Amino acid sequence: MANAVPSFGSFVWYEFVNSAVTVPQFRAALNGAGFDQIVVGNIDEVSEVRTAARRWKSGRGNADRYKSEIAHEDDAMITIGILRREQVSSKKVGWVQVDSLAFDKVSTDWISRGASAEADLFREFADHRRVFVDHEQIRPVLQGLLDSLAPIRLRKQGGIYFIPASDLANEMLPRIVQFMDAIGDSYVSVAEQTSDSARVSTIREVRSGLAESIQALREQMGDWKSKIRNPRKDAVDNALAEFADLRDRADLYASALEIRLDDLRSEIGEIESVARSFVRGGEEVRKAPSAGLVALLADLVESVDPGEDGSRQISISDLDGSGLPEATYGENAVRYWKADTGAVRALASIGYSVKVEVAGEGESVDTILVITPVADSESDSGSGEE
Repeated sequence: MANAVPSFGSFVWYEFVNSAVTVPQFRAALNGAGFDQIVVGNIDEVSEVRTAARRWKSGRGNADRYKSEIAHEDDAMITIGILRREQVSSKKVGWVQVDSLAFDKVSTDWISRGASAEADLFREFADHRRVFVDHEQIRPVLQGLLDSLAPIRLRKQGGIYFIPASDLANEMLPRIVQFMDAIGDSYVSVAEQTSDSARVSTIREVRSGLAESIQALREQMGDWKSKIRNPRKDAVDNALAEFADLRDRADLYASALEIRLDDLRSEIGEIESVARSFVRGGEEVRKAPSAGLVALLADLVESVDPGEDGSRQISISDLDGSGLPEATYGENAVRYWKADTGAVRALASIGYSVKVEVAGEGESVDTILVITPVADSESDSGSGEE
């Protein structure tokens, strides 16, 4: 229709209902919808029997209650016990084994099928998992497809999403629906949105969702700054990728909903600069002491009264329990304090050099750190001698 109001996006939700799809059918459903690049592995039947043994239960209320457990496993066989809940004394109930089954791991078949109706029920449950792809394998595939469309949760627990209008969404959503339609009673529903009321509520949820993601990254940056060690490079790279994703989402949402998100983009940039501070300048900056380590050593120095020359003496053994890394007081502590280590650089950053000295005689010998204000020090940081 020429006068139709264009959609600003879609509400999307899905539900799994009694889907019984084999691996070949699962692959065919993906291929038929054009998702042939997604690799689906074969079912590990032994693993599924183990999972079934952990999860199977029967009976509720006043009926007899049963469950299964792995009674024994070796290289060749898994033995599963069928247990019934019973009154074992006047004040105590417990689980009593009443039947068992055995599964051959080599032939992937039952070599003992049990002798009870409950054993039959368990075997039916386990065999279903051996033949059909479980929702736990389907759900990540579906979620990954939806995640590629930059969704935002409209419900805290998930399950209902807003996907902004885009050429990619227009092309992929029908294919996702086609894929889910091909695997049984499970489904994906897509409801295009055009009304002003839907736009207002979606804007509110979009802002809330972005704000939650920003706050989580803000807390992560705060945690990094308080640690005594700087984060690993891969952790920083992952965080920077998250910031880039947030910026892309903010742009996409702003365009689809015709709103400005400058305040949130500013927050993203502000905390992203903290993450980038851990990599800017390459290895030299990454070798800089963490803020948490600097704070610990500053407190330690301030807790010791200076001598007449302004230096402070601290026994290495007293560092145990200080919150500093074990390397600062362990068996190789002397070597640590003589090298260009994080703690030595942290002291230098607050204006102190450090030397290692031995005090006392005989059994009273103690290894101490002499921490001296740099202006009064005659030696380079970390170059002390015993």
